[in-house]
Amino acid sequence: EAERAEAELRAAAAATLAEQRREARRAEVAAVRAAVAEALAIAAAARAEDAESERERAARVHRIEARLREELAPERAAALYDELVALLVAMRRDLRAALDATAEPLPSLERDAEDAPDVAAEVAAARASRAEALATLDRLAWEHVEALAEALHDGNDIRLTLLERLPSVRADALQTLLHDEGRAQLRRELSQLELMSRYAVRHVRRTAPGWPAAILALGREPRSRRDLFALFALLGVVVFAFRRRLAFVDALEETSTQRIDSRRMRRVAQAWFARLRVGAGPLILLAGSGVAFALVLDIRHTAEVELLRTLVLAFLAYRLFVRLLHHELTRGPVRRIGGRRIRVRAPTARSQRVLFDVRRVGRYFFALVVTLGAAQRVVGEGTLYAQLVRVFVLVGLVLAYVLLRRWRDDIARAFAESHPDSRLGSRLADASGLRLDALAAVAAVELGVRRALEALRTFVVRFAAGRRAMAMLSRRRLEQRQAAEPEAEEPPEPREKPQLAEAFPLGPAPLESCLDRFPELDAITELVRRVSEGGRGAAVALVGEAGAGLSVSGSSSCSLSQRQ
Repeated sequence: EAERAEAELRAAAAATLAEQRREARRAEVAAVRAAVAEALAIAAAARAEDAESERERAARVHRIEARLREELAPERAAALYDELVALLVAMRRDLRAALDATAEPLPSLERDAEDAPDVAAEVAAARASRAEALATLDRLAWEHVEALAEALHDGNDIRLTLLERLPSVRADALQTLLHDEGRAQLRRELSQLELMSRYAVRHVRRTAPGWPAAILALGREPRSRRDLFALFALLGVVVFAFRRRLAFVDALEETSTQRIDSRRMRRVAQAWFARLRVGAGPLILLAGSGVAFALVLDIRHTAEVELLRTLVLAFLAYRLFVRLLHHELTRGPVRRIGGRRIRVRAPTARSQRVLFDVRRVGRYFFALVVTLGAAQRVVGEGTLYAQLVRVFVLVGLVLAYVLLRRWRDDIARAFAESHPDSRLGSRLADASGLRLDALAAVAAVELGVRRALEALRTFVVRFAAGRRAMAMLSRRRLEQRQAAEPEAEEPPEPREKPQLAEAFPLGPAPLESCLDRFPELDAITELVRRVSEGGRGAAVALVGEAGAGLSVSGSSSCSLSQRQ
């Protein structure tokens, strides 16, 4: 009986303890639900206040934008500019606070294996409501950040438009660091650059996990499905062409050179195919990336895609620039060895030296394009953009001086070989130090101008020779076609009103007359008269070099025929 009584006491104590535990867990669940409801209420009220302030600022910005459509005096434009700058300063302050803000932690609720089934269900529901509340709080905070970032971007665009209407003295003061207003504007633009960069990074981190699902969702739409299929097909073609680029260039070179009869033109084609072989890889990637980004922007146009396109295309253009420029600078002269014309390549040490400097120049231009492009997209062409341009100009001058110091002896040697009797060449031989640097710069400019003029003269000569060759080839083909065609039948008897189909029958007509030289207006007029009386259509071809009087002969013949 004592043992039974002790067991009953233990059971009663256990039941009491379980009931107390159940009540404690239910109290925890109630506390979590109350905290969630309170946090949601506070967040909703704060979001309502933020939305109201956003509407007020948007109304002010739109009012200033509406005033831009009117004719503004410079003083009124300056007043609107100051008002907008103060508004943008407040927006940046709010955006910084929104980016730095952290959500208030909600009380957590852990699972317990000893919970009763009904209590476990309540705990699971409370945990789900807590997770949903955290997602709602994060969404509300992000909506506020997005609204501020968008309003700040639009307001900055309006500020840049107002900047063009300011008085010239005020605009110049805003563009220079020598004035207090220019330094203040630079600090504001740097602050905006920092805030927009933080916003962009957070935006990518939030949206990147959902990109695969977004791609699948776009694949279900008919229009997007077609663009996605074209994008993936293009990527496959680009990969295949990149891996087989050398074989394609070799096959194209072999096919093209076999069809060229002239040895000189064959050498020109081989030189261009050598350039194509060097830059085929970056060129394929550059063209494929351009088309691919055009398709992506057609599917979804976002600022992140535009920035990524700028980075990728600038990097590929940098690679193509480095390869082609290194190839051109290390080609060497053409020499006749063993009865054959062979282009001598530059020594390995010089080639590596050229490659190092070419990469340095390419990286400079790559940094210039990317930095100025990013600054223009984020803060526009304002004070920061103007200072970056000045910095890059200064860096470019320093880089040019460094390259001049590295290559001044080679420049002096090349100028002395090409102009042995010139006064500049003798001065280069006797100069040293800064005087040698200055004379080497002048010699480099003169060599560059002469090479450019020679290239232009060669291009003009080759273009004229190509036109003459095409005219001769056209005439030869016409003669071969005339010789291969059978004799035509006698023309039909003329009618009073010949129809168009009867006047121009299907099939070629025989050569009526061939003039060795022109203008022979009487012969052409007589030919036109005989064709007109015969009632059958005909064509007159005038073949000759440029400037020989083709247009004058044709217009004169037409005028004489119309008068007859």
